[in-house]
Order: sequence, then structure tokens, then C-alpha cells
Amino acid sequence: MVISSPSTTRSRSAANEARASETLIVNAMTEMLIDAEAWGTVISPTPAPSVGAVIIVTGSVVVRPDDLEEAVAISLAHVRRSRTEPGCLLHSVHHDVEDPNRLVFLEQWADRAALDAHFAVPASLDFVTRMSELAAEPPSMDIHETMS
Repeated sequence: MVISSPSTTRSRSAANEARASETLIVNAMTEMLIDAEAWGTVISPTPAPSVGAVIIVTGSVVVRPDDLEEAVAISLAHVRRSRTEPGCLLHSVHHDVEDPNRLVFLEQWADRAALDAHFAVPASLDFVTRMSELAAEPPSMDIHETMS
């Protein structure tokens, strides 16, 4: 038998509420994407095909306020071009609502070979170079491989 004090019960209750809240947020984000060009227009994403292991890339860049418009424009061109590449399952750019100068990128690739090919495309290299020039701080990128 487990006996819990009122403070433990409140603590567990708060943790459960936080988990439920996080689940709702994740579910809502999964069901819709924000079209960065329309700034707030909700669009339904095209469902990614069901696959085993995938490569997930997340990244972000904080740009100087005067360069935000250009950064958004070249980011949209980059993600739209990248979506046409073989092995690209998802490629999107999002505007961070807590930091108006931060752009967040989310990508899914069928495998590492597809991602490596994407990195080798001259337009991808040009995008990275230009975004680095517009950045107020060093951009970040993480690559994750999921298990099937």
C-alpha cells in the first residue's frame, strides 16, 4: 500500500496535468503545420508515408531583426526546393512564437544517404552560407536516427 501526503498528491496531480498538457500540444502540432509565409494560416500537412527508421533533423537560427524578412524568404525557397529531393519526407520552417527572430527547421529523411545527398546539393550549401551571414548567433542543427 502506498500512502501519499497531500503535497505528494498535489505534486503527482500537477505532473499528470503537465503530461496531459504536453500530449495535447504535441497532438495539435502533429495535426497541423503553420505556413510561415502566411504567418498564422493553419494548413493540413500531407501525411508522410509509413516508413521504418527515418532521419530527423532539427535546427534553428536567430537572425538579426533587420534581416528577418530575407531569412524567411530564403528559408521558404530552401524548404520548398528540398521537398522535391528524393528521400525527403518532410521539410518545414517555423517561426518561434517566443523569439520573433528565431526560425526553426524540421526535416525527415528516408535514410542517411538521402540526407547526405541533400547536404551535397549546391543550393543547400548556398542556403547554409547565407543564413550564417544573417545570423545573430551561430545556427544549431541536430540529427537523430529513429529505430524502426
